Amino acid sequence: MNRVRARGAWLLLVFLLTGCGPADPVGPDAPGGETSGGDSSTGGQAGATAGSTTDGNGGSSGRVEPVAPEGGGSGASVGGETPPPAATAKNEQLRQLLTRLARDESDNVAEDEIDESVDEVAEVASMLTDGSAEVRLGAAYFLLDRADLSDERIVSGFSRALSDDNQQVRHIALQVVQRFPDDTVIAQAAELAAMATNSQESVANRLAVIRRLQKLEQRAASGAAAFQKAAREDANLAIRKACVVAAARVSEPEEAVRFLGEFCATEKDVQLRRLALVRLGRSATPAAAPHLAAALGASEEVIREAAANGLVTLGGASTEPLRRRLSDKNPQTRQLAVYCLGKIGGAARAAVPDLQKRVDDESEVQSTRDLARLVIQSISQVP
Repeated sequence: MNRVRARGAWLLLVFLLTGCGPADPVGPDAPGGETSGGDSSTGGQAGATAGSTTDGNGGSSGRVEPVAPEGGGSGASVGGETPPPAATAKNEQLRQLLTRLARDESDNVAEDEIDESVDEVAEVASMLTDGSAEVRLGAAYFLLDRADLSDERIVSGFSRALSDDNQQVRHIALQVVQRFPDDTVIAQAAELAAMATNSQESVANRLAVIRRLQKLEQRAASGAAAFQKAAREDANLAIRKACVVAAARVSEPEEAVRFLGEFCATEKDVQLRRLALVRLGRSATPAAAPHLAAALGASEEVIREAAANGLVTLGGASTEPLRRRLSDKNPQTRQLAVYCLGKIGGAARAAVPDLQKRVDDESEVQSTRDLARLVIQSISQVP
């Protein structure tokens, strides 16, 4: 009997010391941290409650600590994942809708849902810099006809989109940028000119930029150097033509004449030379006359014709260069110079003595002598 009582006392002591379940490991290496509750698989009470703490005697303190969610966040964990903040969830929904729109730009349902998901249209502008090309394209499609150009977010977003990796995004951005107020475009003239002269860009996009900038004339002078370079070197003839005109229009008058004159003297393509001569004639700058007069001796008829028309357009400013051409060794050039002076009329009065020399020179082609005589009479009749 004494043995039974002794054995019962020993079991009672073990029970009191260990609790009703197996003891969990304690210490910094134990799973769950420095303090641990009981193993919930044993069905015990004090230690079975997840997150409970023990008092100094190994028993439960009765206080339940919140369980930190995975990833270090706060709040309850649902289904093993931390629910995203409302703003993140909203952004993800918007990204999904924009992706749908990128894949089908006629998806009116997606457009309506985007309208409903944002407080204002300009919120979508932030998606123009998203990491997904489809999201950026969807944002560009959505904003194309809704862009409020007085909103800096829209202006900034589409300005950056001009350098997007995706060609479709750049194309849409360009359509919007072309609607920007002139002052906004002027501020970005250098960047736009760089896009226009980038051989990796589509020809359609490049031509659109060139046309937009040349309308600004000298206000877009910061793009002149890029246009001049492309006019000389670009591989695409259409781009080169457009850049000749753009360089002439956006450059300062003296710089435009210098560029066009050098271009005419060195360019081999007849179409491009003719175009440059036409722009020189329209420059209304006296300094253009010597360049035009030099082209009167060209072997191509279209070049001679363009030069003559330009000289006549400049009027009296062409008189001195034409007087020098009256003594050219090429009879065709001399005759063309006589013709131009006759078209200029009274403003070319200073050339009469030189014209008379052509009349008196028996070695001159008879048709040129006859023409010079008629021009002298015409000029003399002008008051």
